Amino acid sequence: MAVEVTVDASTQLRDLNAAIQKHWSTAGESLALATASAADDLALWLVHFRSMALSPTASDLLSGAQAAALDTIAYAFLGLGRAAITSIRLQVELLIGYTYFKDHPIEWDAVRQTGDGFMMVSAVTKYHSDIDPTLTARMQMASQRLSPTLQQMYKILSAHVHGQSPYTLPKSGPLQTIVVDEATMRLIVELQTQSIDAVSTFLVAVYAHDWPQLPQTFVSRVAKGLTPTQRKKFFSDPV
Repeated sequence: MAVEVTVDASTQLRDLNAAIQKHWSTAGESLALATASAADDLALWLVHFRSMALSPTASDLLSGAQAAALDTIAYAFLGLGRAAITSIRLQVELLIGYTYFKDHPIEWDAVRQTGDGFMMVSAVTKYHSDIDPTLTARMQMASQRLSPTLQQMYKILSAHVHGQSPYTLPKSGPLQTIVVDEATMRLIVELQTQSIDAVSTFLVAVYAHDWPQLPQTFVSRVAKGLTPTQRKKFFSDPV
């Protein structure tokens, strides 16, 4: 039995290697470049937050988000769909988490020392709403005109990561089945785009009072999506 299992495992590994090679040789470069392009907006936010940082507190989270984006590009090249989705979700968690921990060095030090107390997306969203009562109204305006929302995208990503329904559960089969087809991977690339779009809208809403300091690409995108009346209410000064 042990020999049979070993032979089967070796065969599956060869088939997996062949499937990966077929993927990257036919579509890998195109998918990797598309994913890199879809991550450009994340890069803009990383540059922004690094330039605005008053201290290095939680800067590890920015580096982690950058690394997760690189992982996503590599997974797209290899055709590893579920791994790519997990890395997209990690980008979201780390960037959103940074907006809390950058201003809370004591809490960040506790996370670094113990691994406990990391603030997830829902908790960070609540934190920003608690300290700025006007944020909820801005988020409601954004949800009416700019979709998908951060909450919607995070729910989709989490459903895949946690396998929360029959539609998102991993399928049991030979190892080579973890390599998804090109069409499926292109849908995952679109998840990258939509996720960072949703993050960007959320961040513009959080920091709308200081919109002149934000990357103007995102400010313009949000402003154009709102009605004139909403735009006036959304931003503290005319855009």
